[in-house]
Order: sequence, then C-alpha cells, then structure tokens
Amino acid sequence: MHHLVRRWHRDHKDELHLAWLNGVGAVVRENVFGSWNPWSGDNQDLLRQMRPLQRNLGDVFSEGQWAPLVATSRSGVHASRWEVDGLRPWTVVNATDQRVQGKLVPIDVHPGESYWDLLSGTSTRPDLANGAPALSGAIGSQGIAAFAATAGSHQRQRLAAVLEHRRRSDHLARPVRGSSGPAPLADVAYPQLHQCIEEARSVVLEPFAIDLRPVSNGDFLRFLEDTRYAPATGTTS
Repeated sequence: MHHLVRRWHRDHKDELHLAWLNGVGAVVRENVFGSWNPWSGDNQDLLRQMRPLQRNLGDVFSEGQWAPLVATSRSGVHASRWEVDGLRPWTVVNATDQRVQGKLVPIDVHPGESYWDLLSGTSTRPDLANGAPALSGAIGSQGIAAFAATAGSHQRQRLAAVLEHRRRSDHLARPVRGSSGPAPLADVAYPQLHQCIEEARSVVLEPFAIDLRPVSNGDFLRFLEDTRYAPATGTTS
C-alpha cells in the first residue's frame, strides 16, 4: 500500500480523506528535520478510526476490485467501494463542514448479504425508503464512515476483529470536529532547510605538484604498466 505524507500541513483531514477513499495509508510525521509540527487531536481521532480497517482489510484495499468515487446520495459526500470473494466494503467521506444524516450511498442489494456499519461495530440494513436502497447513517463535519456487505459466514468471521474492536472502542467513532488549533509554525514561514552558503578557510600547504589536466583512466593504466606500481593493500585488477 502506498502511503501519503504532507509533513508541513497543519490540518491533515484532506490527506486522510484521500487515503480513506484510495485505500492507502498515511504517514504521521510531526518532527520535520527538527521542527515540531504536531498533529491536532481531531486529526489523530480520524486516523484512529481508519487504522483498524486498514490493518485488518489491507489485502482487500490492495488486491480487491476497486470502484473509486461511486455515486452517493448527498453533495459533498464521497465514497469508494471494493469487492473480493463475497465482501464489499465502502469507505465514505463527508467533505462538508456540516453534519450529514440519512441516505449516504446507493447500493445494489444482493440476496443473502448481511450489512455492517464498520465504525460503530454493529449490523445495519439498507434504507429502502423513497427509491433506490442505500446505506445510511450519520457523519460529522469532515468525518468518515465505513460499511460492508458480506455474503457467507467466512466473510462475517473475517470482519469479527474489526467489529469487536469498534464495540470495545466506541469512543473512537465519535464525529470528527474541525482543527483544534494551529501548529506552532502556522504564522511564520517554513524553516529554511537547504540554502547556499559561502565559507572561507586559510590553510598552509606543503610543496606539491599538480598536472594541467585531470588524470584519465588511460593515463593511470599507462602509469601502472610503466612503473609496475602496486598499492600496499588491494590489487590493481
């Protein structure tokens, strides 16, 4: 899985949303060449919600049949779907500054499937009201959601670790708020990490000889053949 990193950003929601929709990871880099640029608590909360699914379903995200940016029921809500061996997970992002609730992602209902809200760790059902069936729920401002459809007990068992983690850690599935404050570097320019400098030093040299042009490989070969010179260590081959 490819990883995203934007080390100088003060708010990482955009890159986390992108990672969520693309099925990839994100690098947390707070010490940038000695300059401290910490992640906000809200960004950390968002990453905590993502991490169990990415760890437990990593092969699905990397090897499953990916449908990026599938249709959604609301403007500003985006979703991607994967499918492999009777398992269909969706990752959903609310890119708006408002909480959304209700139908989120239209789906095709397949016979024998079970449906799950992966962030709450509970079973769910498609919303069949007013037209096409859809996955429904609530997502806080700039928050995420995740759902799965399973066909067969082996896929339900596979989700057991994710669902149990969510049930034990329901405080991690709370809606994600906006950034809780700027990092220390928010009001100043980025530190200058690379620049040209000039430095003068005075040294005393013993007498020496120097040629007018660099010694080529051919010059050195002729020197070895004429003088039979060999270094004290190593070989001349």
